[in-house]
Amino acid sequence: MHFSLRPRWRKVYRDIWLHKPRAILVVLAIVVGIVGAGSVLNTWGLIRTATREEYRASNPPSAVLRTDAIDAALLARVRARTDIAYAEARRTVGASVRVGGVSQRALLFALAEPAQLRIGVVESVRGAWPADDDGIVVEHSSVDIAGVDLGSLVTVQVDSGPERALRVTGVSRDVGLAPGWMEHIVYGFVTPATLTALGLPPTFNELRIVVRNPALSRDAV
Repeated sequence: MHFSLRPRWRKVYRDIWLHKPRAILVVLAIVVGIVGAGSVLNTWGLIRTATREEYRASNPPSAVLRTDAIDAALLARVRARTDIAYAEARRTVGASVRVGGVSQRALLFALAEPAQLRIGVVESVRGAWPADDDGIVVEHSSVDIAGVDLGSLVTVQVDSGPERALRVTGVSRDVGLAPGWMEHIVYGFVTPATLTALGLPPTFNELRIVVRNPALSRDAV
């Protein structure tokens, strides 16, 4: 049986035959592109899985309640509830840090009980954890944009309050934070006493809780 090809397909086959090296290069380029795209997608899938598992392993909060002041009595009342597994207080405050004459936005965290942290566990990468009253622990995703390392001296200020020079005593990792290099912000962990020296009241403004029933919806939480 004889099959006749349409003129367009005869031209395609003729061009391929006359330009075999070029056709082979095109096919190879397509194959390499497909393999490369597949590798990127596989890597992205692995990163997403690892990131999700790390986030869950940090015991993230079920809810974060922000208010003016949280004292020990309120924290004790929340911890006494039968539907609460963990409850912790911290203070989060916007600030600026200056290194080598360059100022950058910063977000400072002061934890009520950093040594017994059970919610959003922070991993120590190197150096000390937690920070002392004269030091600051920088989150690792902010190290490069801040231009600091262990032993670096940074000047910290909240609004127009007093400045305080702090030594970088440690580098930590908090998987619950968006990367500092992405947000263009320096994350730092300090003590409540350090915030007081920066002109802030010695109180906490965030209550973080983990409920006992992980299946609860957002409204139920």
